[in-house]
Amino acid sequence: MRALLGAVLLGGAVASGCVPPLDGAERVLVYDYVDEDLGLVEAPLRIATDDLVQGRSPQTQILIGGELRFGANGIEASGGRVPILPARVDDGLLVPDDGDALSFFSFLVHLQTASEWFLDREMADSRLFADLGSRYELFVPTATEWRDQADNAGYFPPTHDFLLGPNERAPGAPIMASPGVVGHELGHAVQVATGASGSLRSGCLGDTNRAACRTINGMDEGLSDLWAAGIWPDPAFVLKNFGDRAADRDMRDLKPLPEDLLNGTLSDTEDGALDSWDPHTPGAIWASWWWAIGEELGDDGLDRVIALSWSMTRAIGALDPDDAFGVVEMCDLFLADATAAERAIACAVFVEQLGDAAEGLTRCE
Repeated sequence: MRALLGAVLLGGAVASGCVPPLDGAERVLVYDYVDEDLGLVEAPLRIATDDLVQGRSPQTQILIGGELRFGANGIEASGGRVPILPARVDDGLLVPDDGDALSFFSFLVHLQTASEWFLDREMADSRLFADLGSRYELFVPTATEWRDQADNAGYFPPTHDFLLGPNERAPGAPIMASPGVVGHELGHAVQVATGASGSLRSGCLGDTNRAACRTINGMDEGLSDLWAAGIWPDPAFVLKNFGDRAADRDMRDLKPLPEDLLNGTLSDTEDGALDSWDPHTPGAIWASWWWAIGEELGDDGLDRVIALSWSMTRAIGALDPDDAFGVVEMCDLFLADATAAERAIACAVFVEQLGDAAEGLTRCE
């Protein structure tokens, strides 16, 4: 999902004009998880009414349109307009008056929830969210991987932006309005922030030729799924929007690591040799390992797995640019702060799934 995830356009165009008086709102209508689906839910209103109507929250300001410019000074985002979203107050409930408003209200409410989750766990500093941008229907003419944003959304590290595209085929609620999607993408911002200047992580942004970078990219996708499931306890949240097209993203399905993907974490490639590398594939596999460990740990298992994954993430952010890093090193770092009982459970999963490669696990000996 870092590369892309998505948004939807359900109603008419975003309205323009002045913000109407909307006094007395205590709740807001948004998309959220309802049983096994996404549906409409009344959420407590913890963002100022006028902020929601103007596409703004303590974390971000939404801009409609705009573009990214690639030049000698790097990549810069520019343009776009601030939306004025139609809404009304009905018996204390802030009701969006079209599909765009419903989508954007949902996005902002879930972004607030996700950012608070990361802050409460001390996985991020409030400054990380102070200047987060969100850009809807962004057109990037010189970046091939961003040309088609239908059914997609993503976090773009160079400009610290959420990029949100329109919905066309996804069967669920608007993807930008999906709680798990929002949590997943925000997780990427948290991950990138752990990379010190000149570190392996910072040098790996956009690099798929180094095995270490492919491992980090895949790991980040799995971590974002895991963390989103910690914010909204749903190990199959991706299926809510993509159905059978995302069946492999159900973390409850423990998956082995195919030999070609294992080799992809061990050997560097020549320039452009892995243009088709998709980090979501190994990410889904590794997320299923972590989920299985959490299940074995019992009632607090998910919390412990998330804590161990965060220690691993910080350790990886401190690696030097020339350090070797693959799936075996990733598993070793996951075990660094584990108790003896946790290590025994995790090692059983890692050894079974890694096969002969598990001989390199120094903390499982």
